[in-house]
Amino acid sequence: MQTSLQLPQALAGVFQGLLLFCLLGCDLFVNYRIKRRSSAHHAV
Repeated sequence: MQTSLQLPQALAGVFQGLLLFCLLGCDLFVNYRIKRRSSAHHAV
């Protein structure tokens, strides 16, 4: 990747790590959806 875009090795590694982190986060949220409670359940 870094050879085609003329990027330093470290910058390519940071970009690859950031991309992997985002993909893992999206996969986590797709598999385990966070269910928000509506305010109607919190009757006082």
